[in-house]
Amino acid sequence: MNTPARILRATVENRHKRPEPTIRELEREDRFVAGAQTAFAEHGRYKVTVSAMATALRTSAAMLRHCFCDLDALFAEILHRHLTSLAHAFGAVPSNDPDAFPKRRAIYLALTRTALGGLTEAHILLVRDRHLLPDDLLPAVEAHRHSIGLLLAGPLAQRALDILDSPNWDPETIEETLIFQTRKLAQKAQPQAAHPPAPPAAKPPEPAPPPPTLAREQPLLPPWPHLALEPQPGDPPDDLTRLGRGLSAPKLTPETFPDPSPDPRPSRP
Repeated sequence: MNTPARILRATVENRHKRPEPTIRELEREDRFVAGAQTAFAEHGRYKVTVSAMATALRTSAAMLRHCFCDLDALFAEILHRHLTSLAHAFGAVPSNDPDAFPKRRAIYLALTRTALGGLTEAHILLVRDRHLLPDDLLPAVEAHRHSIGLLLAGPLAQRALDILDSPNWDPETIEETLIFQTRKLAQKAQPQAAHPPAPPAAKPPEPAPPPPTLAREQPLLPPWPHLALEPQPGDPPDDLTRLGRGLSAPKLTPETFPDPSPDPRPSRP
């Protein structure tokens, strides 16, 4: 792919200084920029060709390319001139003015809005069509626009540009919104006061010990177990043992001795 002519021209002019233009050449370029601005705003960037633009500007395509290599370079020149005029207008407000931001926003609205409240031609191109620029031209325009946003609202640059570039917002609502956003951002930036450490949590009271239970009564044991009296045995079953212990023998009764059974053997004659 061939390198575009605008990139080649920028490469050469960065190394070798551009020849000083004459007053007539500067006037011609101003006329081309003003006419192209109106054409682009009315019909869009990609609905215009080099030959059609040259015819509209009453010049030749060669002369148009002599001043601007192509329509993208012409379009980028329109946007840079518009942003530069805004930055120069902000110079009327001293940087140490406490109301510098609101005053610059008032200037911005005055230079970007028409008497009926719409956007001017240059600002329409900036808001609507700047994203159509090729990659080698868009970053410079975006950086230039962001620097304008910093002059309008500081850290709220992008938020301020989005609100200010919308034709549906009136100046009073814009100021109220940006002032509220500024205060909110300042509150977040302030360091929060350190809170004192919380006192240690009180320990829960220990549960009361259960009431003492009475020990069961243990049977009294003799101090000398080996001398404990053993229970007396019962009466011995035989008389001899009883007599040996000094016990009286039981009384004999007829019922004690049962009748002898008859002798089964036959008696002798």
